[in-house]
Amino acid sequence: MTVRLLFAGPQDGESEETAPGVFVIFEVNGEYRLPDVFVEPDGVAHAVDVQGPGPQPPGDEVAAEVAKLYALPGWRPRPVPGRYLLVQGPSVPVTALGFGGERVVRMAWWLGAAGSPPQEFSLELRFMPPGARPAQGAGGNKDAARRVEPIGEPRRHERFFGHAAIDFGTSSSTVTLYDRTGGQRLEMDEQQFEVLLEGFHRLLLNGPEGPHEADWPQVRHDIVQGFAARLNSLLGFSGTGDSVQVTVKEDGVEVLHPGFHYLPVAPVRYRDVLCRELDLAISQMDEKLGTAYATSLDRCYADAFGTPALSSLYLYQVVFDGDSPEISSEIKVLEGSPLRAVLGDGADRVVRGYPGLKRAFSRPRELPELPVEGGRPMTTDMLLMHAYNDLVDKTIEHGNEKRSAEWGIRGLKHLVLTYPTTLPPSGRRALEKMAQSSLRMTKVTTTFDEAVAAALFFVMRDFGGESDTGIEPFRARSRRVRQGRPAWRQNMLVIDIGGGTTDVALFALHLLDQRVPAHEVTEEFFGRHYVIRPEVRGSTGHPQLGGDLLTLRVFHWLKAEIADALMALGAADKEDAWLRHWPPSHVDVNGTPRPIAPAFIANPDPGPRPGQVWEALRDLLPTHSPALGAAGERAAPGRAFFRLWQEAEQAKRLLGAGREYTLPKTKLQEVLNNIDGRSRPPAALVDRLGHTVVTLVPEQFEHLATPVITAAVDIALTTFSAQRRREPDEPIDIVALSGKTSTMPLVERIVARRLRELTVDGVGAGPTPRLVVERRYAKQATSIGACWAHSFSRYADIESQGAGSGRKAAAEQHDDSGRRLRAGQNVVGIAVDNLLQSLPCDFSLQNTDTRVEMLLNAGDRLDIADRTGRLSVRTAWRSMKKDIQIHRELGGDRGESIEWGRFTFDSNEDRLTRANVDWGRIRFQIEINQELEPVIHLCQEGNPIYLLDGGSGDVGTVLEGGRSGTRLEVTGLPAAIHVRRTPDALDDRETVELFPILAPGEDTRRHLRSDLLESGGDGRVFAGAIAPGWLPSPVEEHGAATWDFVWVDAYGNVSPLFRRSAPRRDSHVRYHVTLDYLGRLRINVGHPRYLPARRLTDLADYPGSVFTAAMEPGDPFGKPEWEPFTGDH
Repeated sequence: MTVRLLFAGPQDGESEETAPGVFVIFEVNGEYRLPDVFVEPDGVAHAVDVQGPGPQPPGDEVAAEVAKLYALPGWRPRPVPGRYLLVQGPSVPVTALGFGGERVVRMAWWLGAAGSPPQEFSLELRFMPPGARPAQGAGGNKDAARRVEPIGEPRRHERFFGHAAIDFGTSSSTVTLYDRTGGQRLEMDEQQFEVLLEGFHRLLLNGPEGPHEADWPQVRHDIVQGFAARLNSLLGFSGTGDSVQVTVKEDGVEVLHPGFHYLPVAPVRYRDVLCRELDLAISQMDEKLGTAYATSLDRCYADAFGTPALSSLYLYQVVFDGDSPEISSEIKVLEGSPLRAVLGDGADRVVRGYPGLKRAFSRPRELPELPVEGGRPMTTDMLLMHAYNDLVDKTIEHGNEKRSAEWGIRGLKHLVLTYPTTLPPSGRRALEKMAQSSLRMTKVTTTFDEAVAAALFFVMRDFGGESDTGIEPFRARSRRVRQGRPAWRQNMLVIDIGGGTTDVALFALHLLDQRVPAHEVTEEFFGRHYVIRPEVRGSTGHPQLGGDLLTLRVFHWLKAEIADALMALGAADKEDAWLRHWPPSHVDVNGTPRPIAPAFIANPDPGPRPGQVWEALRDLLPTHSPALGAAGERAAPGRAFFRLWQEAEQAKRLLGAGREYTLPKTKLQEVLNNIDGRSRPPAALVDRLGHTVVTLVPEQFEHLATPVITAAVDIALTTFSAQRRREPDEPIDIVALSGKTSTMPLVERIVARRLRELTVDGVGAGPTPRLVVERRYAKQATSIGACWAHSFSRYADIESQGAGSGRKAAAEQHDDSGRRLRAGQNVVGIAVDNLLQSLPCDFSLQNTDTRVEMLLNAGDRLDIADRTGRLSVRTAWRSMKKDIQIHRELGGDRGESIEWGRFTFDSNEDRLTRANVDWGRIRFQIEINQELEPVIHLCQEGNPIYLLDGGSGDVGTVLEGGRSGTRLEVTGLPAAIHVRRTPDALDDRETVELFPILAPGEDTRRHLRSDLLESGGDGRVFAGAIAPGWLPSPVEEHGAATWDFVWVDAYGNVSPLFRRSAPRRDSHVRYHVTLDYLGRLRINVGHPRYLPARRLTDLADYPGSVFTAAMEPGDPFGKPEWEPFTGDH
């Protein structure tokens, strides 16, 4: 008889078995999850004895600590009839192991059975540093192989308790720094102060809005005189012969010290005096002027206090090139070796520029035009990591400019990176992994996509960022949704139209009144303890609908207008060779050409060009690059393209602001000079052009831009409509616009019009939401939102603080909350660690070009929690298909989708055939987690076995009056089993049903349809049921966390069943409940896991085992003709 020990990882992509018994273990949510241990005999093994494990070598203290987690107290030799789960893999907190880098731990078991001597079985665990990420998926996952070597020299590792959020955009990038070093709470935030002074300046310069019929220059003179007199008195200059000079100029209010140098007075010294003088001035005005003036003054204060208080929240925008909070995303490769690539306009010795390279996140490629680096061809990944490295360098440089060496940020080791909402998970994981290794970061976080980050900015903006003063207006704008302990809700749709993408998020913002932050503070105090729980209810986007596509449409329109202007001059020569390229569709029967620009303006498709007309335009004004091969691949865009692209960008900005654009002949000549002389339009025609070649007007631009903007908005409104169908009584309260493209007035008009026109299933969509446009931080909103939200995450300082300092900080925060509540102030917390409670989008099963069926729908609850608290949802089991393609639906009228994951039969067929597995009996199931990562489960007949752990409460004993062992099908459940809820739930239900009333016999047998296997039991499978969803949070009192389980009969009467304690004291872990055939109710840490199949052959050898694999990434999404920098335009 042969008996062996087997090890199986959690099969969730967070560990890798590199050889039998050798595992690479990665940190997940602050924990390491260790492999399961199985005993596997050839047949029925008698007197199986297990000893160990013991550390290898014996003196390794860390290995000894890990070995204790696998201890088997009370194990006695016993028969084992088949594969037997010996120990379910434990979880261990990162802080418990006491090391921060890579560490190898070895241990050994000794396994024997009757008639065979003990054998040694070794387990080797290679713990990766906290924050390191595994390659996703199997060997076929091309994204798993993406890596970039560390860039440059290591930075100085000094302690820095903060992080930087980078939003690397298609056109421009921003960075926001979270830094509490030397920070202090200000009386008035710097940004709010700046906005207030700007408002005062506008009011003094232009006067109040609205009719007032007053001599405003004289009123302004009186205000300024009073202001100067009060300021002189404050500064001690009254009666000295010199006085402060105050002047209202076009660029601001200037306040100068008296004396020879006339140095400016710091605004902080005169702010309060100016506020007082402006307030008092109203008493000297008549009623009409006073009313208009008071309204304008109130608006100044509203704008200021509606501005996020970034400094008070320890958030700082990184400034580039002296004064700009954003930097161009064009990556510039510099001369020399090794490779250097930077961002910005001040670089010297630039060899080549790469604009719009962000698109290569999902479509990486080699760059043969650049020299080989370290024996490896240059890739887009390498250039992108150099761009991130340059942003990190610039962030550190900015952070150290105004700081002493003591408070510098050279130790920046934690980045928060945003990414497009529609970037598939494999691409996001590759970004995270490459950034961590190439930038030498301790932690790289990709929790927030661009839509979610922008939405979180609006959450912060909506209460001004000042939680204790801004929360009351926030509450006033929300709806009361619970009558017990107060709770409010508002729903917000955020549309972020940027340079390259559109990103959309729908948020439900829950505001809960916790009354007090801890049991020390009683309700007699005036302060309130609020918690805001943002929840993502929907998200979508489009990877190509953005400002660049709009510029590309303007680019082709401008080319067409140039061609029309030349055509209008008549033939250039007798042969009329140039006009022979004119599109036949635009030539009259008498041979007269017609203008082609109207075809571009009227093009209803959001794409950049109408087909036949565009082909002719390429020959008329060839700005494209020559083809490199038969496949049509082209060289990088040439100078003619970039020169005309610059004009198209300027035209878009002017036209979007409602102003005309003119193209002078000198600018056109710069374009033509970069086109080959044999291909450019005839010089004779060009010479006849006037000084102004083309004039574009806003009315034409609106027609041209509308298809792009409408397509982007309609994608967002699909999310809007889906939410209204799911919750008809929940209106959308706010529609917020961010992103540089969204600042165009045209976008606001189209959004407002589409909201008025919107219907859901033929019925009006309800009250029109409040429309908000973020103009001040249009581009920076994403990085600010991500940086702010991560500062509230429980993982924000996991690397920079040990367990002791973390507890100290929590205690200090608790004490501060108590003091503020006693002073009558509000305390506000933001819960950002579980933003996704339900699926934000639809997922479908597709063939090559056809949608087969919807697998999962937006709004489907993520009702399964693993042992760390990460949530997921599963499909039903389905018959196996040869090629399984999972698509994420984008919404809108175009029916577009992105291939999100793939599992191909061909790559596994040989192994399945050799294993003699009946393919027709295999079923598949898709599971998608909070990070929208898809995995596939395979099981024979779709009847999995679930592994149980945790203690049980015996319902059967309660039913039988103390007797045990009676099957539940004999007694049934005369009353439903419920669990009491905690008071901070989002509705008023006092209990949640776990198991319904069941009649004895068939009704009970049908309900107990899951196959269960107890960890550490006798190895037999038994019937039971798993309660839907997870348990509510346990009630914490007197140092214990417990649930009260109760009976609820058919009339609603409630009676106690029993009380059970939580197996673990971790507020982020969730628990599931099972009920077996004997009436034993178990509380499990996380959802019971499938019995794992270590290899595909196990599916036949061990029916009920489940083989799990991460799905391979699908084909990249995108239309090449929509990309501007391919050389094809």
